[in-house]
Parts: sequence; C-alpha cells; structure tokens
Amino acid sequence: MKKTVHLTSVHSRYDTRIFVKMCSLLVNENYDVSLIVADGKGDELANGVDIIDVGVRAKSRIFRMIKTVKDVYKKAIELDGDLYHFHDPELMLVGLLLKKHGKKVVFDIHEDLPRQILRKGWIPTFLRKPLSWLIKKLEYYTAKKVDAVVTVTPEIASRFSFVKVTEVRNYVLLSEFDNSLLTQTLPIKKNLITYIGGISKDRGIVQMVESFFYVNDKLTLGGKFQGKGLQNHVEDLRSWDKVDFLGWQSRDMVSTLLSHSIIGLVVLQPTGDYENAFPVKRFEYMASGVAVISSDFPLWRDIVDGANCGLCVDSTSPSAIADAINQLIECPEKAIEMGINGRKAVIDKYNWNSEFDKLIKLYSELLR
Repeated sequence: MKKTVHLTSVHSRYDTRIFVKMCSLLVNENYDVSLIVADGKGDELANGVDIIDVGVRAKSRIFRMIKTVKDVYKKAIELDGDLYHFHDPELMLVGLLLKKHGKKVVFDIHEDLPRQILRKGWIPTFLRKPLSWLIKKLEYYTAKKVDAVVTVTPEIASRFSFVKVTEVRNYVLLSEFDNSLLTQTLPIKKNLITYIGGISKDRGIVQMVESFFYVNDKLTLGGKFQGKGLQNHVEDLRSWDKVDFLGWQSRDMVSTLLSHSIIGLVVLQPTGDYENAFPVKRFEYMASGVAVISSDFPLWRDIVDGANCGLCVDSTSPSAIADAINQLIECPEKAIEMGINGRKAVIDKYNWNSEFDKLIKLYSELLR
C-alpha cells in the first residue's frame, strides 16, 4: 500500500477539495493517506485519513511562514511517505526540501497568487508588483524541481506548460447532493433564494444584499464574513432586513439548504482572476437543481448558457441582479426547468469523477 501525505498550513482539516474529494477518496483506492494540518485541534482518524495536527498556526503571516512551515516539514519527514502533495504556496520550500530527500512531490496550485497579490489590500501598493513578480519566479522554480503540478483552471495550467501539469478542476462530488435528485414533480419544496460560501466584497456580498432593495423575497445567506469590519458594514445596508443570515454551515446543512432553494447567487466581482475561475459554488447549485444567477464573464456564460441552467448578469449592478431574481420568481416554471438542466449537466459533465480519475492516473505514473 503506497503512502501519500497531503500538506496544508492554511486550509481547514475538512477542506472540501483536500480532505473530502482527494484524501477520503484516495483511501477507497487503497492508498495509505495522511493529512498534515495546522489548526490546534489535535490528531484524529477521519474517513480512514490520518489527520496530523502540528498546532495552531501563528496569526502573524511572517511567523506562520517560518514556524508553521518548519513544523509541517518536520512532521512530513517523520511520516516517510512515498508521495507528498502540498496545497499552499508558503509550503514551496517544504516541497523542495522533500525533493532533496528523494521523495515524489506534487505542487497543487489552487489559485493565481501572483495576480491576486496585485489586489491584496494588506500589501503596500508599491510592493505589490515586485512581490507578484517574485512569487511567480518562485512558483516557476518550484514547478521545475518537483515531479508534477496540479492546477484547477486552464489559465493557470497554461502558465506551467513547461512542466508536467495536470488540470484537476474543482467540480462537484455528486454523492454530496443525492438528496436533490429531481423529477418534474419536485417533491421537495424549493422556494429559497440562496448564497452559501465565503462572504467577502470580492464575492459580491454588497451587491447581493443591495439587490434585495428591489426584491420582495428574502436572501438566505450562509457562510463566514471575511475581512475586518465587513459584517458591520453589510448589516448597515438598507436591505439587511431582507437577509436571513445563518452563519457557517456544515456540508450536510449546505446540501439540505440547497435542496430547498430555487435560485442560487454566484455574483463574484471582476477582480482580474475570478473571470477565469471555476467557482465550485456554481456547480453545487447546479447539482442541487438550483437555477443559477451568475456573473456575466465569458467563460462563465459558456457554462451557464451552454447548460441553460440560469441567467448571467452584470455582477457589479444590484439592480441587474434584482431584475434576474425577479424574472425567475415571476416565472418559477422557468427556474425549475433551469434547475433540472443544471443537475443534468453536472451528472453528464461537471462532476468530480473524471477529475479524480486524472489524479489517480498521475499518482500511478509517479509511483510506478
């Protein structure tokens, strides 16, 4: 039995991509799987995955990138795995050191960090371009040294075409949404207008809430606010009284809420990197038979219009979002039909099965 070790110093131990879609399913493929995390919650065995905690990560970014990274590396060496798969840019040094020990190493690049740095508010403006350039160079150097790169979008994959790169898109694990199996009769009452996920300005929380000034129904909002003072700011908006805020939700509760939703919002803002992203939230809506109101980015429109599963709008405009919501509320049969179309598209194409097969094939090649 081959021993694989996944490493993260930033993500949650139950992260959907890392723990649910990768580690847990690798156990079913007869891999011995360990997951190193840094959250201070202790070690545990979950879904057959040996979760190993190196302690609470430091609040200071600089301190975290020194002490926590060092602790992750030390534990990784102790485990003596056959293959290591790391998920955070700050672990690039760990990946390089593991290679020096003769290990097989996979670098999983979830996001376009060099581009994101250009809009990070906590980084002084004059430092953003040189820091972005430096991170890009470090990513390229690390990619050349490790055994393989895994990415989530075609655009990121194209940046690493000079090495062995596998695009593993963050599609839906369909089994999580079996409670939303749909028929034309729709036995489950579906009437919620929903957003569930990370709550931030970039993800359009202000525009979503303000759009309900023009909508008679309520927004069902689940998730955790990200950014200092953001929750207070949003709660001061004129339409906050039309928001049913549920806070953070477990995976089971997300599935249940979406099974009762007729419209799902995914109105991320045009930041320069979201335009070419594949937000899993949209596919979760589709898997649940929920009509999607989506940002009108060309890549996103191809998916939404191609499946006829929702409407694309100017995500910067609360009134445009409201118009789309009202259009579907006034014609629920159309929303129901779009939901059924989205579910079918996920079953046929946008699900994790084929993506996981790519990962298994990569592992097999590296461990052969």
